[in-house]
Amino acid sequence: MHKEQIKVLDLEIKKIADNPEIGQEKRGGLKGVRVHKFYISKQLFLLAYEYEADILNLIMIIRNIILVPKMKAFFKLPVTELNPILSLYTTGI
Repeated sequence: MHKEQIKVLDLEIKKIADNPEIGQEKRGGLKGVRVHKFYISKQLFLLAYEYEADILNLIMIIRNIILVPKMKAFFKLPVTELNPILSLYTTGI
């Protein structure tokens, strides 16, 4: 991502931190996961996150609508295979 895109992403993360219920809550196997939609340079981005016990865990950011199948595949991976970059923005509130 470019610097300007990262600035927008940071602002969206702050919005989530200020109001964790801003994203749409998923159901079924992804219960507890919320998805916040926003635009950067006219491109739709989806940011999946969990909020529990005053901790915001950012799970995945993606530029297209095919988020749910990718998230389901992500959660099926063994912990040793998970990419640590995906949890780059784990913050306590």
